[in-house]
Amino acid sequence: MMEHVEDIGDIVFSELKKYDFTEADAFVSFKKSWQIVGGANKIEHVNFRQNIGLGIRVIIRKKIGFFATTVSKREDIQYAINKAYKIAKTVNEDKNWVSLPRNLGSTHVEGIFDKKIDELSSDELIKLFLVGLEVIKTDKNAYLARGKIGGGVARIGIFTSNGDSLVKKESLASTMFEINYKKNGIVGMGYEYDYSRMWNLSIESVAEKALSYAKKSAEATKIKTINKLSVIWHNRFSLKILDNMLSTTITADAVQQKRSPYMNKIGEQIFDENLTIIDEGLRPAGLGTAPFDDEGIPQQNTTIVEKGVLRNFLYDTYTANKDKCKSTGNASRSYKSLPRPSPHDIVIKPGTATLEDMICNISEGILIIDTIGEWLSDPVSGAINATVTLGAYIKKGEIKNFVKGFIVSGNWFEIAKSGIRTIGRDIRHDLGVSTPSIWIDKMVIASD
Repeated sequence: MMEHVEDIGDIVFSELKKYDFTEADAFVSFKKSWQIVGGANKIEHVNFRQNIGLGIRVIIRKKIGFFATTVSKREDIQYAINKAYKIAKTVNEDKNWVSLPRNLGSTHVEGIFDKKIDELSSDELIKLFLVGLEVIKTDKNAYLARGKIGGGVARIGIFTSNGDSLVKKESLASTMFEINYKKNGIVGMGYEYDYSRMWNLSIESVAEKALSYAKKSAEATKIKTINKLSVIWHNRFSLKILDNMLSTTITADAVQQKRSPYMNKIGEQIFDENLTIIDEGLRPAGLGTAPFDDEGIPQQNTTIVEKGVLRNFLYDTYTANKDKCKSTGNASRSYKSLPRPSPHDIVIKPGTATLEDMICNISEGILIIDTIGEWLSDPVSGAINATVTLGAYIKKGEIKNFVKGFIVSGNWFEIAKSGIRTIGRDIRHDLGVSTPSIWIDKMVIASD
């Protein structure tokens, strides 16, 4: 296994000297990861994965050839180059092609690589998984349905025929427990998860929260009425909505392909003035933080919405060239794909209210904690629809009981522009999205 991405970059351009082309680049990705997977109250298997991937892009004038493969020997590199070159010779020209990025560079970031994760062993992970399992076993009504704990590291290299080369190191740890809880013949389900760049996961806390949600799910009753009520989006739910509504619609390619509802609205007041949304590419230890994006442009923090006004879209080099502007450092790719613009970490600027503050001020409403089916909501029309698998009924500022099995619906554009009562401060970070809990004035609540 060739673990040094720099060596592969050198080989690529040594071999490319044999070909006649306009420009070329190589994306080299070395990844290593451990994962413990469990279910049925036991460890089921241990996974170890390690590979190095190579994506080659060869440009002949405006013809772009791309080929990807895993690499274990020099012949794999030679094969990939030859295939990419042959593709470039045969495809049609891309009239929008200008060039590869010219201003590669890096910016200082903190907390994205932890040597402890690089040095993890399966024995360490097994011990930690058993810690979580012991928490679950403290309650005889609880049963581990599914659980995972793991860690991985990556070294990403970007090399171009212009002589540029950049390498970055990243790490990621994660854990998740999904628990079934049986009470009075009713089975509830709860889950909790955590991600971190550092090896600082609280396994006990994740297991305890999953157990708590499972108990609440077993206690929850169904709502039988149809009504419009005040609703609090718990940060677990607001994460899902923000991801669904913005991740694919604020990118420049979505606008250029006329599939974004925000096209031609830069400078307009599209949301509530209390809503500020930033794509954070530089937050210390952020899950989307890196010194440069996946084509070598320094990452940055980009304001998408400022006090309700649409300010920017997210660009990679290709889309920036089409609009005659600069990349925002949002190119995203794996070795198997070409770059495209994608958010690093969409963050709603938090407010000052706690979740408890919001609950205390509601005369009647619903706290939505978890849902399924929200991915079917439409980011273009703004239609939000989800089945609530765990919520809480609020009456006179208090949670009266837990509820589930009903539909919540509304329109994203109406809610985001005039339906937000309060933005919380309890921000939760996930892969690609970070949001607090949000108090929404009214949404339709309907029994399914």
